[in-house]
Amino acid sequence: MKDSIRFDSYLNDKLKGLVDIQEQGVLGVDRATFDGLHDVEQDYILHQMSSKLFRVEKRHIEDMKHLVSSDFSVRIDMPAGYRFEKSAKFLRLFHRRLVDKFDIVKKIGSDSVEINQLGKILSFGDEWVDKELVIRNRLVGDKFKNKKLKDIFIDKKLDLYTRDTSLIILYDNCIVWVENISDDDTITLSLNRKILEL
Repeated sequence: MKDSIRFDSYLNDKLKGLVDIQEQGVLGVDRATFDGLHDVEQDYILHQMSSKLFRVEKRHIEDMKHLVSSDFSVRIDMPAGYRFEKSAKFLRLFHRRLVDKFDIVKKIGSDSVEINQLGKILSFGDEWVDKELVIRNRLVGDKFKNKKLKDIFIDKKLDLYTRDTSLIILYDNCIVWVENISDDDTITLSLNRKILEL
């Protein structure tokens, strides 16, 4: 028992700070750092991440390790509505509500919109204030400037989570702005830190 406590304390001290709480209450670990860890240390990190969010079992750790060994950006469902994702740069654990589909209408005359599930605020200037806009996340088949949005995201090397949480603005059923792609001084994005939660 004493050795177990010492071993746990050693791993905790050695691996402290590797699990990062990213924006929107997402737990993440840098892939390069994770891949450089010993197998036991990897298990410890995955357990540490998971135990903050749900009751973790050995099979959950095994499922996550199996996913990490795959060649693609993929995600799997975990207990309590959480998802584990492996991408090129990060391992992430987040609640599925962060990637659920949504559709919010900005009314004419409004200069800002809060997207509560993502903890983001969009502010509009100039001509955008006087237009009704739809804000949503991506859908299969979306096109932006005559190119598939999925291909643009891949060309920019944006990971799966970033693609699924990027805001898209439509005017008259046409995509006019995409977070992480568009550059428009009249539309600004900020984070509402008060509503971010794990």
